[in-house]
Amino acid sequence: MERNEPVLVTVLMLTYRHAHFIGQALEGVLAQQCGFCFELLIGDDHSQDGTRELVTSIIHSHPMGHTISYTCHEEQIGISPNLRWALARAKGRYIALCEGDDYWTDPLKLAQQVEFLEANPSYSLTCGGYQMLHMDTGQMEHRLYGKGNFTFGLADLEREWLTKTLTVVFRKELLMQHDLHKYKYLRDTHMTYLLLSQGPGYYFHRLMGCYRVHPGGVSSMASHLDKYRQLYHSFRELHMHHSNTWIRRKYEKTLFRYYQLVTAPSGYGHCSMEAILLICKVLGKPRYWGRFIYLHYLNCKAWVAGTGRQAR
Repeated sequence: MERNEPVLVTVLMLTYRHAHFIGQALEGVLAQQCGFCFELLIGDDHSQDGTRELVTSIIHSHPMGHTISYTCHEEQIGISPNLRWALARAKGRYIALCEGDDYWTDPLKLAQQVEFLEANPSYSLTCGGYQMLHMDTGQMEHRLYGKGNFTFGLADLEREWLTKTLTVVFRKELLMQHDLHKYKYLRDTHMTYLLLSQGPGYYFHRLMGCYRVHPGGVSSMASHLDKYRQLYHSFRELHMHHSNTWIRRKYEKTLFRYYQLVTAPSGYGHCSMEAILLICKVLGKPRYWGRFIYLHYLNCKAWVAGTGRQAR
């Protein structure tokens, strides 16, 4: 890989306060064995924990340090603006993703995924299996789907969400032809939908990296309510801009799960403005009324059971 070769792949690494982890994330990317040129573009959302110093040190000391382009924003801008900023600056034909608290374990990851996309122009993305490391217990889980490599589409994501961010490589042109600024809550959910709407994905049945579950993770240790709030906003935006059966089903599924969590009698704040706004949204659609009544039946049943246990 010569320095003057055109960049074929851009690895996007978004980070915020990942000083304890980002060294391993960088090593996993820089250890990739491939016959093409790639760049590592890091968007740091104003970390003040030593991330800047650590990354700068690796840039100057690592033999592959010249592939790293690091920017620390002058103020915190948030996940979605940071993602849009990074996507707009990517030079590669393909984009790979690895957040600053995750890391790759397979040195042939990029080579295999890019080789497949080069040979199969109708495919929009590739992804694969991963490990999940629980930092509080040290427990490691393997997440592999299927019994071999396979092709998949949007319909297959009804059963399992196959596209874990740290394993994905996709065609930049398919994503960047969309106006990403209209998505206030832009996440990997939006990208997966926009990409698979234009071509199938390919799943490699092999472990590619490690996803850390820790208190500082953006979503790994978030509560069920926080996770479904984020999913609700993501699918609501997609439902607003892309009206089809798949999006409607995903939106309604997350809406009702989010609604159930917000209104549950378990301390989530069922009398909050958040709950009132959701109730209005649900009651505004007659087809939701049956589900509305059923969810309140479940919540009342849970409340009665909890009251009974307290009385005893």
